[in-house]
Amino acid sequence: MALNKEDVEAILRQREGQFVEFKSSLAEQDDAIQTMVAFANSQGGVVLFGVRDDGTPVGVSVGANTLENLANAVKEHTYPSLPVFIGAPVDYNSKTIVVVESPKDAPPHVGVYLYSAKNIPLGRPVDATTLQAFRRVGRTNQREDFMRLRTPLPTDPNIVIRLDGAGRRGGRFFPEEQGFYYSNSGQGWALKVAFYAKHPAYELRTGPQDISLPPSNQDDPQYQHRARQGTVGVLNADNDLGSTESAVLRAIYEDEHGFTWQSLLELVPTREEGPTGWYYFRPGRFQRRIITFPPK
Repeated sequence: MALNKEDVEAILRQREGQFVEFKSSLAEQDDAIQTMVAFANSQGGVVLFGVRDDGTPVGVSVGANTLENLANAVKEHTYPSLPVFIGAPVDYNSKTIVVVESPKDAPPHVGVYLYSAKNIPLGRPVDATTLQAFRRVGRTNQREDFMRLRTPLPTDPNIVIRLDGAGRRGGRFFPEEQGFYYSNSGQGWALKVAFYAKHPAYELRTGPQDISLPPSNQDDPQYQHRARQGTVGVLNADNDLGSTESAVLRAIYEDEHGFTWQSLLELVPTREEGPTGWYYFRPGRFQRRIITFPPK
């Protein structure tokens, strides 16, 4: 809603805090947009341009396109586009104050608002590594892992990977082949699932590719929830180049909303005791997250 002089005066008395942020100049719009994102991901709040940190009004210069340019900047630097309200400039004791209200909100599917330092191009998938999540704590914006800040959805898939300790063939310095099981423990479909393995020294090969896995609560007997099996193999395993360095096994997949997910399992080589001295994989850390968002 549009604010008047009395509203601005009441906000100035509050000082900066959980719901209020001051910016002395419109040139601080990048920091201000981060604050708007933090407000939306918390309890909402207002940003006042033309006010020093100590609450002293200094005013800003507002031209014909100032407010439109500010609105476009918010749209271009947030994912999804943050719905803020920019009211008419307020004349406060001959100082022009611009007020931007950022309400508490949780966008559908994404579940959290994100900030990008660069403009987000329209019509292209958005790399999640270029986005930052913030929430408001007191008078500060705290950066958060968006996967922890985001509320999980019923449509989220979850490819779980575990190694098959018995399904391996030895190699002098690295396993020639290592079996693994995979399944979808999420409630949503995992689409276009593909597996990749990477090691800093060896060339690894994996399979399968381009499959779809049903949700864990699938009732159709044709799609009974069960683990499936694949293998990680290595070419030229019988050399000691990088034999003690970890590899990673990744599952890349999509959900029904067009988000691309990654499940990552660290593969740690461990030497087997005995005369052979063979190495095999043991599971290390596991990580799952969204890596690409659909276009705006």
